[in-house]
Order: sequence, then C-alpha cells, then structure tokens
Amino acid sequence: MKSSVAPNAIALMTLLRQQGANLATRDATRRTVLLYACTCGAEPATVDLLWSWSSLRPSPDLRWTHCDSNHDGAMVLAVRSRNVALLHHLWSIVPISAQSNASNHSLKQLKAAISTNDEDFIIEVMSNPLIQQAVKDEDEFEYEYWVDDWSSSDANTHDIKITVACCIKNAIDANLRRVVDLFERINPGYTHATLFYYCHTMQPCESAEWSDFTSRYVWESSQDIVRPALLVQRQWLPHE
Repeated sequence: MKSSVAPNAIALMTLLRQQGANLATRDATRRTVLLYACTCGAEPATVDLLWSWSSLRPSPDLRWTHCDSNHDGAMVLAVRSRNVALLHHLWSIVPISAQSNASNHSLKQLKAAISTNDEDFIIEVMSNPLIQQAVKDEDEFEYEYWVDDWSSSDANTHDIKITVACCIKNAIDANLRRVVDLFERINPGYTHATLFYYCHTMQPCESAEWSDFTSRYVWESSQDIVRPALLVQRQWLPHE
C-alpha cells in the first residue's frame, strides 16, 4: 500500500503488480490500497492506475463505495488528506451514485473539511455543487452501520447523524467566520436561524464574538424564520 504514495509510485506499483500484488488486500483499518492512497493524498494518476487495474477484472477488487472501519469512503478520506487536486479529480470521475453513497455522502465530506480548521480548504470543498445543494436543501444524513460492510454478526452497530446545522455549529465553534459567511450566502435563512439559536445557547462572552453576524438580520416572529429555528433545535441538539 505504501507504494501508492512513494515518490516513484507508478513504477513501483507496476513492478509489484507484475509480481502478483493483490488489490483486494486490506490493512488493519479495513482500507484497500485505493482507500489508503486517498487517505495519504496520492497523485490522481496513481488513483487512475489502481482503478484501471481493478476494472480489468470481471469482478473488480476496488469499488468507490468501499469504506474503512470508520465507514469513510474514498471521497471523505481524500478530503481529510487536503489534497485539492486529488479531490477535484475524484469529484470528476466518481459516479454521482457512489458520491451519494453512505461512505461518501456530501455532508460527511463537509464535516470532514470543517474538522481541518483550514478556511481556504473548506471554502474550496464547499465549491462542490453537490455539497452546495445539500446546504441549500438543509439536508441531513442519518444511517446505522456495523463496524464495516464485511463485519461479523456480533459486531457493534453505530448510529450516525449529520445535519447542515451541525456543520454550521462546528464552523462557529472553530471560529471559521469566512466559512459561516459562505453558509450564509448559500442558504441565508437557515444559517441565520442556526446562528441565532446557537448564539443564544452560548455564554454571553462567547456570543458577543458573533454579534456582527447576528446584527445582519432582524429576528422576526414570522413562520419563515421561526420554523427553521425550531428545526435546528430538533435536529442537531442531541448530536455532535
């Protein structure tokens, strides 16, 4: 697997492949060589070579919907690597159906990007039309899964829920003002409702730091404002 991110990755991988290297091999965290390459921010050409080898088989060893033991797929792992070139490449070649899969969902990519605390990178990730649409649609993503897709019947299950409000909250917590500003441009009403509600749960000294944002709009007792605020309260309070 390490050959996929070596300085001479293509030549080394080709040599190992000629010697019978198995693409289906997984490491201790259930990563295939493709997932490992995405985790480490491999070059797009390396990913293309791995995919081309797998595609030659009647039953491909690699799939874009594969995930590691944390149920993260290639897209999410590429986001964590912060390799912008690789991420743009994956956005262009991975089928929409695979990008919408539980392992690669747009909100998982967005949450992973925000966790980097790198505003320039997060804004780049938020340029993805699928991610922008998820924000516009006030999307939420919830699923239950075993440790991985190939686990035994006695494995523990995990419940995951990610909402747009969760992502905005995480951006506020990390003081990512340009990111919150971008959320506001994509979906003003929902961002205002989230910011309003969350700031009113903060300590006064914390909420004061966001007074410039909250002063951009006037809180009105209208259904258009109150309904999103109530949805925010119901959706993300019990979750991370």
